[in-house]
Amino acid sequence: MRKRKIINSMFALMLAGIVASPFGMMNAKASNWTDTKYSLRYNGDGGDVSTGKRQKQDDSYVYIKHMGNVGAWVSVRVVGYSGNYTGMNGSGSYVKAPLGTGYKITNYVAESFPADYKNGRYKTIYLQLSPETHNPTTLWGWWSPDSI
Repeated sequence: MRKRKIINSMFALMLAGIVASPFGMMNAKASNWTDTKYSLRYNGDGGDVSTGKRQKQDDSYVYIKHMGNVGAWVSVRVVGYSGNYTGMNGSGSYVKAPLGTGYKITNYVAESFPADYKNGRYKTIYLQLSPETHNPTTLWGWWSPDSI
């Protein structure tokens, strides 16, 4: 009886090791998903305002949670490239960030320049916001270059 318990315990340990081994070998994907607060003074001149620059580390969505009482249209901009990459087709369009709700912005920063991106170029991005008003105001919220 005791020998049977030992054999069953050893079998259970081996089975647990076999099941758990693939998970132990998986690499965690690094990403820059921590939220950074932005607070941008808009003077009402009809132009856009921009967040600070951050590193994009994977091909996930850009995240924004736009707050306050003034809505905004948002574009993902790539440092070192004349275009921008926001929207469903990477055409450089602006998307409306719902006020007070977390929103993931589709972008193709990593996919549009695979060789350059792999070699460390075009990884710095920022958001450009266009307020829905032409009155002086402050735009604020949180954003991250990569989402979970």
